[in-house]
Order: sequence, then C-alpha cells, then structure tokens
Amino acid sequence: RIGAYGAAGTGGDVNISIYDTTSGGTAKLLYTGTSYNYAGMGASEGAVYTYNSNLTLCVDGAKAIKFATNSSERMRIDSSGNVGIGTTSPSALLHIKKNNAELIIEGGTAAYNLTSTLSFSRAYIQTVIQDGTAYGDTRMVFGTQAAGTTAERMRIDSSGNVGIGTTSPTNFGSNFRLMERS
Repeated sequence: RIGAYGAAGTGGDVNISIYDTTSGGTAKLLYTGTSYNYAGMGASEGAVYTYNSNLTLCVDGAKAIKFATNSSERMRIDSSGNVGIGTTSPSALLHIKKNNAELIIEGGTAAYNLTSTLSFSRAYIQTVIQDGTAYGDTRMVFGTQAAGTTAERMRIDSSGNVGIGTTSPTNFGSNFRLMERS
C-alpha cells in the first residue's frame, strides 16, 4: 500500500519511502526499521547505502567496483581488494599504470615549511623545504629502523652534498672521489 507522501508499508516494522527533498531535487530511497535506518539503492548484485553514518558501496560475489569518468574506466577495486588506477587487472594492493606515471605526495603550505613523506613498514623517504620561502632549500632524507627506533640515516641537501650518518653533510672538495672497484 502506498500512503501519503509516497510511503509504502510492508505490514511489519519496516517502511520504504521514495521522496524528493526539494522541488526539482534528487529522488531518494529511505528504508527504516525499529533498530536501524538505511538509505540507498541497490540491485541483486550490489548496492550503495548509508548505515550508522557510513557510506557503503558493495558488490556481491567476485566482481569489481569500477569508477569511470567521460565513459572510460579510471579506477577499480577488484574482488581481492587490490586497487587499480589505469589498469583493469591490478596485481598488487595499489597498482598504478600509465605512460610516464607520476605519484605526487605533497605536504601543506604552512609558511612554506613543507614535508612530504613516503613511509614503509620500517623505513621512510622524506623531502623537506624549510626556510620560510616558496623556493626554499630542499633536502631529501632517508630513514630506517634499528632496535625499534626509526631515525635518519642519509641526507642529500640542496647543494647535492650527501651525508651518511650525519644531518649536516659538507662538500669534501675535489680531493674526495667515490669510484666503483673493478
């Protein structure tokens, strides 16, 4: 039975409503019960819904969730949880595929003191701009973990000096050379 405002009752403690929130707005489906509220839409193989203030996008079975723009797939999450960007068959937790692919990790803009970090389980690579200007001195830092403590192990400063075991690398001049032994 469809009642006032388009509400349809199933006879139990559940109501299903389809309504328009504004004149010319978007139609919504609301499913309510005595112990839950569920808003969303679905089909036999998947659904989009909110429950307990969380948005859920799900697909039943061994299928992928696909994201597309301009009629082309851009990203997918496959049935094993791998995320593919630019590929329809991701082979790792995050798989990015594109000619000349670039991953950008960018820090904030607070007074141009920027830090961007790529962290691994027991190591990191970090870039730092730290002199208060938009084009300040930049350094690249490499850190690893020993005895449970992660610390800087190597640094390349804005002059190209490399320091291993020091945070203040210096230029050794033309008398210092590093060569591969044959």
